[in-house]
Amino acid sequence: VRLVVVATIATLADAVMRIRCADVPSLLCLNYSGEAEGPGDAFHFELGSFAVESEDLQLASPELHCARTRVLDYFAAQRPHHRPSRVLFGFERSMEFGVAEEALLRQLCLHMAFPTATHGQTHAGGSSLLPAYLSGESRLLLENFPELGFFRDMVFLFKMLMVPTSEALPEICPWMPLDALLSWRHDASSGAFVVSAFGRTLNAAAITKQAEQAENSSWLERKLRKVFGVTKPRAPPSSADPQQLVKSELGVEVRIEREEDVLHLKQLPSFDGALRPPEAELLLQYLTVPYLRVPLLLRFFSQPSHVHALGSAKLQAALDATLFEPGQWQLERSKELPKCVPAPSRAHLATPAGILFNELTKSPAAVTESVLRMVELAIELDSGRYSTESTNCSAILYVLRMAVRVEGFIRSVLAANPPDGAPPTVEPARGLQLDLAALGKLRRCSVALRRMLRRELHALLEQWNNVALREREMSAACTLFAHLAFVYKHIEEDEIDYQALSTLLCAQVFLGNNHTFDAEPDLASKGTKRSFKEEAVSDAALGMPQTELFEIFARHRCKLLRALEANPKQRNEAMEAVVRTVTCTGPRVLSSSRAANELEPRSWQQHAGFRGLGRYLPDTTALEAATSEALTPLADDAHFEGGAPPADAA
Repeated sequence: VRLVVVATIATLADAVMRIRCADVPSLLCLNYSGEAEGPGDAFHFELGSFAVESEDLQLASPELHCARTRVLDYFAAQRPHHRPSRVLFGFERSMEFGVAEEALLRQLCLHMAFPTATHGQTHAGGSSLLPAYLSGESRLLLENFPELGFFRDMVFLFKMLMVPTSEALPEICPWMPLDALLSWRHDASSGAFVVSAFGRTLNAAAITKQAEQAENSSWLERKLRKVFGVTKPRAPPSSADPQQLVKSELGVEVRIEREEDVLHLKQLPSFDGALRPPEAELLLQYLTVPYLRVPLLLRFFSQPSHVHALGSAKLQAALDATLFEPGQWQLERSKELPKCVPAPSRAHLATPAGILFNELTKSPAAVTESVLRMVELAIELDSGRYSTESTNCSAILYVLRMAVRVEGFIRSVLAANPPDGAPPTVEPARGLQLDLAALGKLRRCSVALRRMLRRELHALLEQWNNVALREREMSAACTLFAHLAFVYKHIEEDEIDYQALSTLLCAQVFLGNNHTFDAEPDLASKGTKRSFKEEAVSDAALGMPQTELFEIFARHRCKLLRALEANPKQRNEAMEAVVRTVTCTGPRVLSSSRAANELEPRSWQQHAGFRGLGRYLPDTTALEAATSEALTPLADDAHFEGGAPPADAA
């Protein structure tokens, strides 16, 4: 996620640098875009291995898939118009002051009449000021063009996030904002820049070279480094890789590249007894074909004899990786079919916006029918009570999360293809267009999936949650509240009813009071690194990444506030439901018999005054607050009547 976000920021910065300001155009932007007077072409920076590095990133949000596609398309469209000698900031290859940087700064100095060498000496004598201008050691250029320093830092941080190992990345610590400030220095002896931040020296080129040397080293050397922990990968391997799946289950290294390799395995994993050997063999064979494995795996797990296997965390991770890893990116607008089989390359298997988007636009029934069937089968696994030890409960919660995430991708495709041929409000990413027949199927699936999530699955979870609240099982209640909120991850403002409103509010307040979020490290952990396993454990408590839960609450905050203000009756009932659930004195929705004996809900109003927006008080508390505000100190009244000023004013 961080890699795609920072790539998007760097891309936006590049686009802004090419915009000509209407009143006073920036000379830096004019020179960067090639629009400045005099000879000179445009400059640019390259994405490096971003397309390959992002193939196995697990992006569960459709917005991230679209952002990746837009970033890659943006730079692909610019590539034919740029020369290699104009490539700036190739920090992944070298930290030296390059030819392109020298050309850009020399053009700027020529326009501004800035010196390019120290007084009394020439550039040929080795006393160029240009590296010092870029590093900021000589402030003349960056004081006049501060955007150059910001642009340099954005590109550098983007290149740092693509290093092959985590050894080059800062520790997971509660860093202060100033710790992230990049400090640049040019080493005249080596001709390279030295960048410091987070209490260490950052060098993307050195780490990349070390990784390349490690790949070219002998098998024994790589094995020893792995055993003694000398190198750590930047990101964990794909959970949909059959080799990694077998290794994590059996603890042995195997080579699985084709379907035939699975047939030669002497032992097959059972995933804690979830699958029989023939079923495990079929699953591993499906994983060897990335382009086809989405419909194959969904059909596999949508069978009554297999859906319970999704209680296994390893199989959950494998299906998540299959669905949400974008895979190979398609550069060309149209594919050229291979003329022989097997094909000499895998270019014909690439997709513009990711494999899941490709399935939803080309053959939506293969995905949607299987997902709906999995939800139906998951509901049949319900035993009437939630247990953290039950694999069936784990399978039900996973199917819910998977269905909600797939619903987000379906909504993105529908938003890119408005009804009646109307143009979309925002230009969609490449690869989201589909024909009318497929569009009708996708709309019907979206309605059916939404109904199953908000009726059957919501009722099932709320029944579990009411038992957990009654018995004060706070850990279980936190997990269930998180999943109840997750059901409404992609809800739009015009779809918010009382059920969605009260569920999201109860979940947010209950989790805020009863769950310990540890997405941020403690102050005492500064200087220590968190492993992938530790990060997974911190998210396993709720069954989902904590950041994804934060995203839900942040995305719907303003929608909920407007709904509360527009419906006073629902607001009063929702606030009383929040009080009941947080204090464990009752469920979100009262039974008809208990509701008849309850008093009318109190009237809840926003707290008046500064920062009162979104802070609601019942009528009794509001009356007390108004009374306390009315009883202001007499010194204030005396001040306005001409008496002595209060002590604070003096």
